[in-house]
Amino acid sequence: MFGLLNNVEYRMVLAARRAARTIVFGVAIGLCLIGASILLSVAAFVALANAFGTALAALVLGAAYLLLALLLTLVMAMRPRLPPPAPPVPLGSAFLMGMQSGRAMGQGVKRGR
Repeated sequence: MFGLLNNVEYRMVLAARRAARTIVFGVAIGLCLIGASILLSVAAFVALANAFGTALAALVLGAAYLLLALLLTLVMAMRPRLPPPAPPVPLGSAFLMGMQSGRAMGQGVKRGR
């Protein structure tokens, strides 16, 4: 009994550690992506501003981010197609199936007295 509880407790501690690690690394990755996005946006703006002027550079980058936001909104709105749920088993049928299972298990066990 105590071995089982220790195993469950150990698995819960491992799951908590795994969750904490995932959160910490997820936040770090998110911060790196935000920093990279900002720096790449500034570099793209400077390159476009040198080539076409500041107004057109701002317009192009604004349109690109708007399209990206719309695309991500569409991806987020897509719902996975799930199979329809199985029809519920009537209570009487479920009871009889349980009775049959119990009888089948009782017949397979040799009782020594």
